[in-house]
Amino acid sequence: MIDIPNHTPVTRLGGTPGQREVWRTEFNGRPCVTRVLARDRLHVNFAASIRRIVLEGHGSVANLPENIQLTIEGYRVAANIPAGRGAGPDPRWPRALDAGLTPEGFVYVTTEWIDGAPLARIQPVAPDLRVPIARGVGRILAILHASNVAYGDLKAENLVIGPAGEVSLIDLDTMREVPGPTLAVPTRDLTLSWAAPEQRHQQQTYLASDLWAFGRLIRELFDEDVPEDWRALIAGCSHPSPLDRPRTASLVARLHDPDAPLVDWLDEPLRAPEAGTGERAGDDGKTQRVAESTLDPGRTERVAETSGPALDRPSPFQPAPDLPSARPSYALRSCIVIPLVGGLLGIGTCAGLGAWWDRTQIALANSAADDALAALKSYKTRPEVNRDTSQRTAIRAQADAAWNTRKTPHAIAVRALALVWEQGWQDGGRKWDVQKYDDGIAALNGAADEPAAAMARATVEGGACRLNRADARSAGHCDRALDAIGLLRKELPDKDDSNWLRVEAAWTEELVRGELAEQAVTAKTGEAPQRLAAVLATCDDARPYLSFGPVNAIELEQDCLAYAGLAGDWAHYFASADYLFDNDTAKNTMPLVYRSAGAQCADIPVKQGRSDWSVKGDPWCVAVGDAARGCVAAAQSDIAKNALTEPDQHWDSLYAALASRTERCRR
Repeated sequence: MIDIPNHTPVTRLGGTPGQREVWRTEFNGRPCVTRVLARDRLHVNFAASIRRIVLEGHGSVANLPENIQLTIEGYRVAANIPAGRGAGPDPRWPRALDAGLTPEGFVYVTTEWIDGAPLARIQPVAPDLRVPIARGVGRILAILHASNVAYGDLKAENLVIGPAGEVSLIDLDTMREVPGPTLAVPTRDLTLSWAAPEQRHQQQTYLASDLWAFGRLIRELFDEDVPEDWRALIAGCSHPSPLDRPRTASLVARLHDPDAPLVDWLDEPLRAPEAGTGERAGDDGKTQRVAESTLDPGRTERVAETSGPALDRPSPFQPAPDLPSARPSYALRSCIVIPLVGGLLGIGTCAGLGAWWDRTQIALANSAADDALAALKSYKTRPEVNRDTSQRTAIRAQADAAWNTRKTPHAIAVRALALVWEQGWQDGGRKWDVQKYDDGIAALNGAADEPAAAMARATVEGGACRLNRADARSAGHCDRALDAIGLLRKELPDKDDSNWLRVEAAWTEELVRGELAEQAVTAKTGEAPQRLAAVLATCDDARPYLSFGPVNAIELEQDCLAYAGLAGDWAHYFASADYLFDNDTAKNTMPLVYRSAGAQCADIPVKQGRSDWSVKGDPWCVAVGDAARGCVAAAQSDIAKNALTEPDQHWDSLYAALASRTERCRR
């Protein structure tokens, strides 16, 4: 019986006693699949490292037993694939939800449950589902290969078809990073009847090795009825040389457009294999693991960890998107010659091909931009991803690849957003940099009038507003930032999947309005109360959406707490404090609720004791902090002791605010 905290076993799905157990479980109230590697025991110190490797993609597997390495390496790779999960109902592969060690010290990995049935058990496949399934598998391979990841063990048993015909890949153990499209890594997992010749004979896996298996998959899916337009494609997948098989982007294009030209991994026109060169092998359809001793360790670079069980070295991807080359394909290049020999017929043929090429490039660029935007959303909404700031560079490279394919207005907008977020305008301690500002604004030239472009403009103009306050033009930057935020709100659809951008916009607006309020407070102008009220109104507007952007929601509320303290608005102060206590750690929040009560509180000492926190210093700061903690009785006592001796503070307003505060003293 499986024994993992917070997991409820439902059904044993399979496994090998003493090696691996696979269970359907419930985790946090949702159905899941949990794999337990029941052979090698690890010390409890490895639990956090296993979790980081599987869920965040950080760390190395080099210090782990071989059996564990071979399993969780695939999950580490999957966690690092930008935009690995697509928008809409198709998850493409199950997301890892939990990982660590069982009480006995065995590694476990929990992934979400994918509804549906393995393709191998659906016989026959309904004719109207065959084409969508083929296209769905092609799209999955395109996503993997765009990040230089080979699946390595594609077969019908590893594909689940959902209730609506959606296609999902399962068993992520076999995912492998490869150095590049024309390079290979040692083979670790294969199924003989599905494996490409190079996997079986040379024990080498290329990206194109997946295409060999794809060819067999399509032949089995359609039997003798493979669409005429696809036959050259499927024949090319059977080429014995991996680099002579169809490039994945070319394959996906042909699956959707019968006129799409087919090119190989060297961007040359696809040629069919010679008769008799395609291989077949029979077996029982089971995945076999190649013994580690037979592999050439020199083919894969692995950084040896030196920090013991911590295994905390980040390993972000530098994606190399599998998009058509910027130079014309072979078919288009030949159009230079055709008009010379074919007259008007050749010109007409090339004109049609050129129009197709334009449509294809535009569609690919916009699709790649969508994937980059999805990666940005993941970076901005998943705390474990956001901690690795190098992800900005990886996502920027992904957005650049879309932009280089075709500079569509959408690709320009997404690239501009990736650029300004990589520049880090909202980072603490950022200095004014006119060159970065100019680059950010220039990147918006030609962008679509859409949320990504408005967010990019608001970010860079908001940064200029805050960081360039000594310049007389600062006010203009502030105004343009607020205008962009207003446009962004109008452009955003009223759907949950876009609400994360509302949090981004709210944080940017709060920073801009906060800058204007601080300037008014410093100058002691009559506008200060009004401007502080505008900041707190922004905080109120953002609060319904904070769960959609948990990364920046914390920073937003921390700022709101400080501005509420500056304004002496205790209702807002308590609201921000309650949010932070409920969603952030007490270690971060406890000092803030004391130090945000006024300028004199910034350095008040707050220390954690065994049973409670120790706070010494200005009585006003202590009273406000106690009230924010929900220690109402202590706050009332603070006021009673100090109201007469410290008459300059607003004790009455604080005491009045406590009337609606419930005793809930955080420790």
